[in-house]
Amino acid sequence: MYLMSIYIYICYCDVHMSPALPVTFKQKLRNVIIEEGNTATLRCELSKPGHVVEWWRRGETLLRNGEKYHIRQRDVLIELRVTDVTPEDSDIYTCICGNAETTATLTVNALPITFKQKLKNLQVEEGHNVTLTCEVNKPGVPVEWTLAGEPLENDEKFQMKQRGSVLELMIRDAEPEDSGVYTCTSVPARFKVSLKSQEAEEGTDATLRCELSKRGAVVQWQRDGRPGGKYEMKQEGRLSKLVVYNVEESDAGTYTCKTKDSQSIAELTVQGKDDISGVTEQKRFFCKSVHSCSSDKISKCILQRPMSADVEEVSFKIVQSKQH
Repeated sequence: MYLMSIYIYICYCDVHMSPALPVTFKQKLRNVIIEEGNTATLRCELSKPGHVVEWWRRGETLLRNGEKYHIRQRDVLIELRVTDVTPEDSDIYTCICGNAETTATLTVNALPITFKQKLKNLQVEEGHNVTLTCEVNKPGVPVEWTLAGEPLENDEKFQMKQRGSVLELMIRDAEPEDSGVYTCTSVPARFKVSLKSQEAEEGTDATLRCELSKRGAVVQWQRDGRPGGKYEMKQEGRLSKLVVYNVEESDAGTYTCKTKDSQSIAELTVQGKDDISGVTEQKRFFCKSVHSCSSDKISKCILQRPMSADVEEVSFKIVQSKQH
């Protein structure tokens, strides 16, 4: 008799699955400063591939592929291109992937306004219509027409037209009295609504607002004469805002919104949570010109601009027709 032994071998494998690491941004977005008319590129890099991202502007507008925005994703490399940028494209852009996000500011500097085609001296017979024409280097530039330094109104006598970058002034039924020097000037951005001084309670948000005379004007915000860093700047058409989040006592000071030609100033005072008096000094605010504003006349606003490349003038003479 033979005895047979049977052995059963069992192998146990105890597997512990580690939780997947969350995706993060290995390379974050960087602030971009670019000149008007170019293509701005914002880049970032994920910690691992296979994840979809979203692009947002100012945390309010979801960006999609199109003429203005080109969104590309190659593995972990993410890219947003903003084409043919204008000052109105200046804003805060955010790339979001799950719970991770990265933010950067795009600043578009406006091109200086120049005249590609200048006005030409003309001579015309009395009773005829005549058109003065010039062209600037970009469309939509607001201009002012003057005769001997006096502004002209758009009426039956003087008809002003703007087709893209081409500017025209038609003088109907020309008379000898219409002879003179005509000037076409690009209008600088001015403050239609100035900043107003405010008081904010510690821990709340404060928003400083001003309104400019034209859309897309480039502005710079400063605090006590220095550019701001912890604040959010917004521009919506002619409206410019500075938001101060979670106000602290150290945020108190003088804030300035500046354009190339003028500036507006306001004071922000911060009331501490323990301050029960509720009485704080409200300082005056004023708008002053970069070129001239005396410190003892802060209630007045004087705006001046020198003759430069944004002014084009021409002499114009009306010749009486001979009587037959």
